[in-house]
Amino acid sequence: MIIETNSPLPRHPRPIILIGAGGIVNDAHLPAYKIAGFWVTGIYDIDRERALRTAERFDIPLVYYSPEDMLTRSPRSVVFDVAVPGGGCCLCCVCCRMARMC
Repeated sequence: MIIETNSPLPRHPRPIILIGAGGIVNDAHLPAYKIAGFWVTGIYDIDRERALRTAERFDIPLVYYSPEDMLTRSPRSVVFDVAVPGGGCCLCCVCCRMARMC
């Protein structure tokens, strides 16, 4: 039996919007996206200053003011990378409902 351990990269990657600007995003997600050549178009965090610092560090063009702003201004075909503490899941539920994903 042969088990494939390498995942092929998508031929046409979608833009990525981050929800959360904490340690895991700065230390793992964004460096990995950079290596893969993926385009991160925006970021939102309840701590706007943290989102601004992350955006500056990784050249992310948009920092959203609110979940509503993020959903209103995001492209149609986008990947939302949700990286929030367990207690932040309520925010994700609100975003999904607003985008009619649930």
